[in-house]
Amino acid sequence: MEFVKDFLIYEAGALCGFFIAALMNAARAGQEITISSIGYKPVTVTVGSSPLNIVLEEDSQMLDDVVVIGYGTQRKGDVTSAVSSIKAEDFTVGAIGDASELVKGKVAGLTISKGTGDPNAESTIRLRGVISLQGGSTPLVLIDGMEGDINTVNPQDIETISVLKDAASSSIYGSRAAFGVIMITTKKGSEGKVVVNYSNSFRWASPIGMPSSMNSYDFAVYYNEAAANANWGVQFDDATLKNMIEFQENGGSNMGGLPTNGDVWGKPAGDPFTRAYANTDWYSELYRDNAFSQEHNASISGGNGNVNYFASIGYLDYNGMLRHGPVSYTHLTLPTTS
Repeated sequence: MEFVKDFLIYEAGALCGFFIAALMNAARAGQEITISSIGYKPVTVTVGSSPLNIVLEEDSQMLDDVVVIGYGTQRKGDVTSAVSSIKAEDFTVGAIGDASELVKGKVAGLTISKGTGDPNAESTIRLRGVISLQGGSTPLVLIDGMEGDINTVNPQDIETISVLKDAASSSIYGSRAAFGVIMITTKKGSEGKVVVNYSNSFRWASPIGMPSSMNSYDFAVYYNEAAANANWGVQFDDATLKNMIEFQENGGSNMGGLPTNGDVWGKPAGDPFTRAYANTDWYSELYRDNAFSQEHNASISGGNGNVNYFASIGYLDYNGMLRHGPVSYTHLTLPTTS
């Protein structure tokens, strides 16, 4: 508690009762006393001869200035270590694959990236870059105070994410926190009516900046010119060039146009390259024109005077851009808290 005006007294952890008696003994009649606490509206009272019964009202706006710092909470203005706190309303919006992407670009010194386009690839998280030549550089992840994997948390269940970036985090969590700490606080139930939420999103992704392929005839002509300059002789003969022209005039596409003996996929016996006359666009053969993904989330929360609860289920079906191979990612979560 904090008392200002005529008195300034700190009673850590005293939320009700006994500090009033001690204060009344020291105060004089007519003096004003202001009582405040984090998350409550301040109250100013005048000391008189009768006992005071003071009740603080909650102030949700003041809670916006509270930051989780590992060993408790502090007002944002009192924090001296490098701490960044991101609330749900400030999270990155859009196509989110995992929880780490919620704070991408939101915290100075925090780098989140994926080395490949594989939907199953996990994000690489670095604080202040790579600072170890041999050991790992991954920050410690705490989920509601317990060490865990950030990829197992449904992004829709996260209330706040706090990032401890400096050496002060090691004084709390030891050497495991040498590369920083990411503290995740999930949503909790609250006393009141039962609240049911459902949300969904449907996404279509398309590749951008795709190169445009040269048709097979033009490629063969340029290749023959390059081969002549290198004294390799003619690579694509006139018969093959004629087959290319006829194949394209007849509407030939990615399928067909390659002689094969059936023993080797896509190849004939002998030389498959200079006898082929297809007009294959390998970029369109490898990449989809668009990829569909969907996400569904449902939660129920509530509570009474004895217990509060929050339960949710999330489903994410995320497809990659490659046409061939397992390039989809399915994530199902079912967390509960009470």
